[in-house]
Amino acid sequence: MHDGVSLEKLGTPAATICTEGFRVAGESQARALGMPEHGIIVIGHPLTTMPRQEVERQAQRAWQQAVRLLVKG
Repeated sequence: MHDGVSLEKLGTPAATICTEGFRVAGESQARALGMPEHGIIVIGHPLTTMPRQEVERQAQRAWQQAVRLLVKG
């Protein structure tokens, strides 16, 4: 979260990917760092026990969300 927010504060569009288990913590960190609107992409949790095909699906969805967040307009 810190890296993504730092990049955004420097003017570089950024988004952070985290698993569902860390969503609340990520949102809290973004607020604490002064950027509650920072783009957070949430994927399933836990990744370590997901079948490879599901991890690939999660990655594809995250990629699509990142493009939407980072290419505004």
